[in-house]
Amino acid sequence: KALEDTGTSKMVSFHYFIAICMICINTRCNALFVGRRRIKCATPVGGNADVDAILDPNPTLPGIVFYAAAQAIFPAIAKCPTGVQIQFPGYNGVAGGGLCPPEYWNPGAIAPGLIVLAAAFVLNNYGNANRLFLDKKSIGTVKVATTEEKAVLEILEGSDEMVSFKDIEDYKILPYGLEITQKSQEKRFFPLFWNSKDLEALLSERLQK
Repeated sequence: KALEDTGTSKMVSFHYFIAICMICINTRCNALFVGRRRIKCATPVGGNADVDAILDPNPTLPGIVFYAAAQAIFPAIAKCPTGVQIQFPGYNGVAGGGLCPPEYWNPGAIAPGLIVLAAAFVLNNYGNANRLFLDKKSIGTVKVATTEEKAVLEILEGSDEMVSFKDIEDYKILPYGLEITQKSQEKRFFPLFWNSKDLEALLSERLQK
């Protein structure tokens, strides 16, 4: 029997894949206000809730990599006869909107997608554990962990490598991260694992003081 490869099947299965992957991205939001803007961030253990801000992770980069993984994996798991496809609970759409049983999968074609998927999880875990931190006088990346109560973030390391606001000559928020030029002309780069608008609002406020 010829394999059926409908556009509907691809779209439905792709959406399920993205939904499952994005559930794995776990973020936690508190808030700090700069003017009327709500900054999504957390206050570290012992920090000042009105000043200290550990920016919440932004899943943009992991999400893009998840999308690439889906594009690589999907063709290898979506080609099989409609009658054997596995339908998700509650799906009442056009026949063919499910996933194929494992015996129809193409391992050689799936492998590259799984590697990309693993890279997405690595990026997501890195972004959750290494956060951009701004206090009253400086900015930098710190390694964090949740406390036993799972309610507050504790800074484990990195606070001694912060860049003082007084030492910042210029900065650029690029599509892929923050580039800071210090007065010594040394450059520091921070990858985009945070909301760029939140950071822009915080920097504008802190550098004016």
